[in-house]
Amino acid sequence: MRRLALGAVVLACCAGQVWADSIVSIYSDKGAFLADTGATSATGPLPHLGAIPGGANGVQTVGDVTFTMSAPASQLWFGREYDLTAHIPGPDIGTSDVENINADLASPVLALGFDFVEPEFDPHINAPFVDSTFTVSLLLEAEVLDSFTFNAPNDTAAFVGVTSSAPFDRVEIRETVGGIENEWFGQFYTAPVPEPSTLFLLAMGVVGLLAYGWRRRKA
Repeated sequence: MRRLALGAVVLACCAGQVWADSIVSIYSDKGAFLADTGATSATGPLPHLGAIPGGANGVQTVGDVTFTMSAPASQLWFGREYDLTAHIPGPDIGTSDVENINADLASPVLALGFDFVEPEFDPHINAPFVDSTFTVSLLLEAEVLDSFTFNAPNDTAAFVGVTSSAPFDRVEIRETVGGIENEWFGQFYTAPVPEPSTLFLLAMGVVGLLAYGWRRRKA
């Protein structure tokens, strides 16, 4: 019965429906994430824009990702007069407040990852160090599908990645332990949902295997 149920889930996906329960896998190894998912940079190298004001204008689209802050009065930083951190190359994303960032995607994806630095002894911390913990929520059309937490090692180029069995089009990153001391984000990487024809062929292959196993089991 479990095998037949799996086939039904795959067919439901191909019909354009959303899974009731998603299954997520978390990555801290960037190379493994990129190899397993085929993800590519959704932002490309980040631009050096300085501070993006909060409120209605506190929105910045970079590549296929639109970034906003959850607090309207906060600012997003895309680099400043100095490189925010030397642990990841080029301009980085920071904030003027607690690191609560929203990332809206141009189209639904099945995988997303980002470069990240938790500075402890870096020069640009701007407050007493707190070992921060973050919650990342995956959403589709404003509905939360799943969430996970991470606590990255300090003073290193870390990576946070997730794959989901259900497509999502928005990620909300919330600093659940920590404060206004700064953490830095780098490029974001995504893997899009396969074309419908690819999903259909995948579903037919799964159904064929399930049917073959069912016949053997009955025999």
